[in-house]
Amino acid sequence: MTDPTRGSPPELTLNDFSELLASAPLFVGVHTPVFADDGSITDFQLVWWNEIYARVRRDGPVRGQSMMATYLQPSVALDLAIRAWRGEEVNQEFDFDFPDGEARLYNWHKSTAVLSVRWFRYRNLVAEVAQDVTELKSIENRLLESDLELLEAWRLQETVDIKQTLARDMHDSVIQRLLAVGIGVRHTLNTSDVSASNRVHAELIIRNVDEAIDELRSIVDTLMNPTTPERVSGRAEDVILDVIDSMTPLLGHRPAYSFSNRCELPDDLKYDVSAVVRESLANVAQHAEASRSFVHVECRDGLFTIRVLDDGVGPKDSRPDGYGLANLAERAARHGGFLELSPRPDRPGSRLKWSIPCPGSSGDLSRTSVDRT
Repeated sequence: MTDPTRGSPPELTLNDFSELLASAPLFVGVHTPVFADDGSITDFQLVWWNEIYARVRRDGPVRGQSMMATYLQPSVALDLAIRAWRGEEVNQEFDFDFPDGEARLYNWHKSTAVLSVRWFRYRNLVAEVAQDVTELKSIENRLLESDLELLEAWRLQETVDIKQTLARDMHDSVIQRLLAVGIGVRHTLNTSDVSASNRVHAELIIRNVDEAIDELRSIVDTLMNPTTPERVSGRAEDVILDVIDSMTPLLGHRPAYSFSNRCELPDDLKYDVSAVVRESLANVAQHAEASRSFVHVECRDGLFTIRVLDDGVGPKDSRPDGYGLANLAERAARHGGFLELSPRPDRPGSRLKWSIPCPGSSGDLSRTSVDRT
């Protein structure tokens, strides 16, 4: 119930409304709707404006001026004004971007600017009240860029911390366990009556363990010092033969081998080559049930290719690829190449093919059509 001693609030006329907004440091325009015969709004006409609004209008505002005929983005302005007429909360951020430093319809003191515009209804009128927020937007953008830089720095530091934690765990746990395995096998050889053939296998196991420890130490060093690249020195053929020797006990047979490489491999690529051969033979040992395998390495027609074949059961669609094949594919993609694993077309078994452009080539096999036979 209204307090009779206070009375009803006075009606706010257009004059009162304009007096409130005339001195504000804002762009203010007030419009009245134009209705079609079916009651829809087709336009708005300007009925009042303040001095700042008039200052930026090149043609000079005129009472009754059509929004659709004079606004820079008339359909956008009409939609916003209609939404405000319906009682919606309408806020707009409008970008002026004039390459030649001036607008077709507006005088403006800078080539780019951002206006924050509020559209609202009062009785049978719709007002637009805009403020130049260019500097504020610039500050917000700089703060956002600063936040993104801080976020990226935090992400990088978090990655470094994770890598270093992983490196410490590998050094303190995995490597120590492998050292214990090697010591145990050596102790068994020195204190037990072992046949000559078993001694050879045991010595190969020891060598494999020692190589695994060396590789893990290299990985630990890379994780602790990310700028240190993974690399293997020596002739590429010797690197591959060392891997074959170390994998022979696990396979139960020595893989046949051929090498027809005619390109120089950098040390970091030799590391990938050794990893590809080792992981491929490990897959044969774990999944193929093979009695024979074959490793062929060649550089021909601009491609450096490693093929690993076996006479086992062939790829099983139901068997998940796991990390091993995914890592091989990632190593190939890193050099612009590809990985394929398929059944052998002419006999039982699997065929793995890992191909990349020969070092020095500018090709990218992952993006071009090549012969993958």
